[in-house]
Amino acid sequence: FGEAADRVRQAAGAARSQLEQGGALNEAAARARQAAGAARSTLEQGARRASAQLEQGVERVKAGSAEVPNGGASASGFGGGWSTVAAASFLGGGASATAAMMPPPAALGQGFMPLEMLAPSGSLPPLEIRICSWNMHGSPIDPQDDVAGWLAPEGGQMADLYVVGIQELVELGPKSMWLGGSGDAERQRALEVQIEHTLQRRSSQQGSGGPYVKLCGFGMVGLALVVYIRGAVRPLVAEMDCDRVKTGVDGMAGNKGGVCARFRIGDLSLCFINTHLASGQNAVADRNTSMSQVLTDAFQRTSDRGSMRPPKLGFQRKSVYVAALHHLSVIFGDFNIRLDMPKDEQWPSGPQESWLKRDQLLLGQMSSLRGFREGLVRFPPTYKYARGSSMFNTSRVPAWCDRIVFKTEYDTNAELLEYESFNEVKHTSDHRPVAAQFLVTLPRTNGAEPAPAAAPPSPWPTPPSARGAGYPAAAAAPA
Repeated sequence: FGEAADRVRQAAGAARSQLEQGGALNEAAARARQAAGAARSTLEQGARRASAQLEQGVERVKAGSAEVPNGGASASGFGGGWSTVAAASFLGGGASATAAMMPPPAALGQGFMPLEMLAPSGSLPPLEIRICSWNMHGSPIDPQDDVAGWLAPEGGQMADLYVVGIQELVELGPKSMWLGGSGDAERQRALEVQIEHTLQRRSSQQGSGGPYVKLCGFGMVGLALVVYIRGAVRPLVAEMDCDRVKTGVDGMAGNKGGVCARFRIGDLSLCFINTHLASGQNAVADRNTSMSQVLTDAFQRTSDRGSMRPPKLGFQRKSVYVAALHHLSVIFGDFNIRLDMPKDEQWPSGPQESWLKRDQLLLGQMSSLRGFREGLVRFPPTYKYARGSSMFNTSRVPAWCDRIVFKTEYDTNAELLEYESFNEVKHTSDHRPVAAQFLVTLPRTNGAEPAPAAAPPSPWPTPPSARGAGYPAAAAAPA
């Protein structure tokens, strides 16, 4: 690692010297990129070897565990009533629930195992999908934070699919950026244990709904994505593919970017993207550039810039799927959306519900998300809080950084049952976690096959207008 770092420094010094002496710009830049690429490759190989040694020990402990504990109950949402979906109705063809008990995919850092294609039998009933997102500020979950209400709240019907995305699972320092390209296996496994324990407890309380199976779990530096599915639905899963797109340091570092997973459940194609974008009020252009890059490059063999993206770590990159062209595409994470503030104003004036009028996403400044929709924002800002408190940390202007947006294609109906933040989870991070729950229904096709996920895109629809009506009074106030 020291030799690799030295090569980077030497190459950068040589390039800088050439530039100062009037040397050729292109030659110096090319030399620096080549050295940086070689160093990054060396660092990633070393990190993978170290990670593999750790994971071998973890996998020995997990050996023989072919299933994830039972699932839990989801919260009642503001979008209407709840629809009960019987697990058995997903089986079709007389399959049994025990047939769905399959080993989880490969461990973090090794990508995922391809899932065999299992043809569905009969039509797919409405499917409940819960999306959970949280910037954990590089900290393990504090014992004082009960995350059950965020993951699987009491009082409602369990979801059929749980998609959990974390940003800043580890601190975003130089070590994690360059040596943790595939994420932190130990931290991710601890997160998964917490999720599985919550699902098991909620399922036991409800007395039905499980068991759940992990479809995939992987990461990139501080980003982590894990997906659990109801065991009875698992036989309908096919065409699984995952990818990660780095946008930090001009695409060289994974401290910013996105981790993506897509698959089919019967005829329903789904794509989920966990993202972390550039911070700062004035970084709108950077956020748009990064978001566009994630949407364009995900699952592709060639990047938007023309560079090759060969398969690695199980990421297939066959240029078959387009992230935004699925029956349902969901993007969630820390978008770092800020309030538009005048230079001479240090703190937003008026009640908190009025601050949404300054929200950069609702003002239409995220052109990269054109065509995506968001539920009514009826929760307080998600950033920046004094840890362990409901008071804002006044070193930053409050903002709704953490969001969930979605897009449907091919006349698919996605009813938003819940879109909420969880202010009681306040000891781990300066961000509040958010969650959304959807009831997804395929259109009737009269026997015709639904449009493929890789169909040519239609023109982008006009972005929705700014929202914010019905915002509740918030208790938090500047210190």
